[in-house]
Order: sequence, then C-alpha cells, then structure tokens
Amino acid sequence: MKQISSRGLTYNIHPIYDSFGSTLSGHIINLFEDVRLKMFRYKDRLLIIVKKQNSTIETLYDRNQFIWECFVGIVPKDAVVEFVDNNKINDELSKLQLVFTSNDKSSKVRLVFAE
Repeated sequence: MKQISSRGLTYNIHPIYDSFGSTLSGHIINLFEDVRLKMFRYKDRLLIIVKKQNSTIETLYDRNQFIWECFVGIVPKDAVVEFVDNNKINDELSKLQLVFTSNDKSSKVRLVFAE
C-alpha cells in the first residue's frame, strides 16, 4: 500500500479514494487539504464523505471499512468490517475484523489484521 507522512503521522492511502488516507489508529485525512474528515452517525455506523480525485461526486463510506481497506485491501461484497471487542468508539485497525458470512448465516469466518 502507498504511504504518505503528514504532521509526524504516516498514512496509508486508500486504494480507490486516493485523495484520502488513514493511520493505524484510525485518523483519516484528506491528503490534499491536510484536514481530518468529519464523521456522521447513521444507525450504529460511523460514515465519512469521500470522493475520487478530479471528481465532484461525493460518496458516503463506512469509516471502519475505509480504515481496513487502507491497510489490507478492498472488502469483498460477502464480508463486513466489525469490531473485535464491540467497542464502537475504538476504530484502530487492530480492533477491527473482517467477517465473511455464508448464505446459510450459520457460519462466519473472521480475519483479524496482524502487523
């Protein structure tokens, strides 16, 4: 993954929304404006607004999924990013897990990021 440093922090650049990056601790910034993104709460999820370079189209994006994708890669359609310990305030990468659900909903496969 591509990285950039700003104000003493190292950010991994998102693979699709490459104007934005995240630290391991969950700080997300707009790399061109050097500002942290505002978060919006929708039900039990935190969302951010991102857009591709040279585009005016803004997209609401799940904050935890964005952080995961900056370090691990794009989340498959049959998976979701969840909290390891159900602490929805702590969105460090080490506290997130990728959960694959099967069609029968009875089995789950969990992947946890390890440095």
